Amino acid sequence: MTITEQEFTNIYNLHASKVHRLCLGYASGNNELAKEWHQETFIKVWKHRNSFKGKSSIDTWIYRIAVNVCLGDLRKPIKNITINEDLLSNSIYDDNKNDDEKKIK
Repeated sequence: MTITEQEFTNIYNLHASKVHRLCLGYASGNNELAKEWHQETFIKVWKHRNSFKGKSSIDTWIYRIAVNVCLGDLRKPIKNITINEDLLSNSIYDDNKNDDEKKIK
């Protein structure tokens, strides 16, 4: 089933608020994150519009895409990078010290 640009616009207008509410729930009220997921959902709907076969309702298809976008992002590991502040602060001071010594000489 091929979805035209006009049909996509109609689909977006019909489902945008529901998708946003769904994303907002998964984002625990974080509106910025919900907007990001909402946008990603409709990007995927647009990119894969020609793969929709009509075996389910368009509502169900969009709902599944939205849930997968939200859960996929929530499952991403959070990167915790430990910074050794002692090394960082020493290197900054060493660089400044060398610059000062160069100016004095």
